[in-house]
Formats: sequence, C-alpha cells, structure tokens
Amino acid sequence: AARVSYGAGTKKVNGRKAYVVEYLGGGSSDSLKIRLLFDAETFQHIQSEYVEEFSGRQATFGTLGQLSDFNIELTESFSEFKTYEGITLPSVMKVRYIVSSKQTYQYDWTFKLNDVKFNQTLKENFFTF
Repeated sequence: AARVSYGAGTKKVNGRKAYVVEYLGGGSSDSLKIRLLFDAETFQHIQSEYVEEFSGRQATFGTLGQLSDFNIELTESFSEFKTYEGITLPSVMKVRYIVSSKQTYQYDWTFKLNDVKFNQTLKENFFTF
C-alpha cells in the first residue's frame, strides 16, 4: 500500500535547506518513490524527484530469457521565482531524465519562462494538434 511521509527529513538543494515530503509505493513496478522538496525558508516547491525501480524477471512466453533490472529517474528543479500579478512562479525549470540498465541514458532540458499572461482568450482549436 502507498504511504506519505512528512518526516522524511531535509536535504540541501543548491546550498539551501529543503524539507522533504516522500511518497512510497503504488505504480506498476516493484518500487516507486516520489520526493517533493520545499525551501525551508520560503516553503516554495523547489524540486520533485521520481524514482521507479524494476527488477528483472523471467519472461513468461517465448525464449526472451531474463529481463534486466532497470531504473527510471526524473528530477524537476524549479528556480528563479518571480511574482506575476501577485502569484509567485518559478521562471526556470530544469528536467533530468535518467534510464539505467546495462547502459545509462541521461537527458537534460531547461525551460525558461519569459512572460506570464493571465485571462487570455484562446482560439477554439488552440489545444488541437
């Protein structure tokens, strides 16, 4: 069964103390862990960490043989908070995605927010691709 831990301690993020809230369990794998980190002074959500571990197991059909253990990690980091019309939002989001098995693949993305607009009228098909 899944559980949430508010007493998961603290961690340093970019030299600053952060409170850790941890969620364990659930998902389709053997182990799913989600950690949300909040700045100890401002209580702003500064990082999310998602880790899912899959253990190798015998294939149930054919001759595929043993599947390898593998891990998936996704980390979102939020920084450079700015206030827009009374709402404080991060203006920089960094995403790191790591898949580890016999080899490790790592992907990094950085998103920078340049402008925030509220109450905009969108065309009817705005979200249609």
